[in-house]
Amino acid sequence: MERNQGLWKGALLYGGILVVFLALGFTGLYLAGQHPVIMGRYLQFILPPAFAFLMLRVFKEQWNGGLLHFWEGMTMGFLYALTIGIGTGFVAYIFVAWVDPELMVQWKALLVEQTELQKQKMGDDFSDTAYTTTLEAIQSATPANIFQDWILKMGGVGLFATSFITIFMRKTEAR
Repeated sequence: MERNQGLWKGALLYGGILVVFLALGFTGLYLAGQHPVIMGRYLQFILPPAFAFLMLRVFKEQWNGGLLHFWEGMTMGFLYALTIGIGTGFVAYIFVAWVDPELMVQWKALLVEQTELQKQKMGDDFSDTAYTTTLEAIQSATPANIFQDWILKMGGVGLFATSFITIFMRKTEAR
């Protein structure tokens, strides 16, 4: 059995499958009358770690002879995080740019509301300059910002989950 056979294949396969599931989740949320970009955040903490575990388990047991080095897990984790980040970012972009541009307006309104609540909680610690700068940034946001946001958040969750799981699943030859 050739080792490291599924390093690329596993990361891209499981990342691609997760993107399809999340796209279906986005569509389901949208059809149910929910805001998919906002409500989809809840999916990002459940599905990426589950798929990362499956990906590493299959790689270790079926493609790599029961061995998993830390570097193999992290290589797969990086490719997996890149795949799910770009894929889900593209799905979110499609929804706010083409499917329903009103979603962008709703997203901005929610961010403004959260900023105002944060200002009330922090009181004088939240300066007027920071407040106005934040509001200006929110108002100038575009669908590309949502794309970037999802790349960073989904990729970050995927990479963190994979690195954590890799630490516990790694197994090397006896030395």
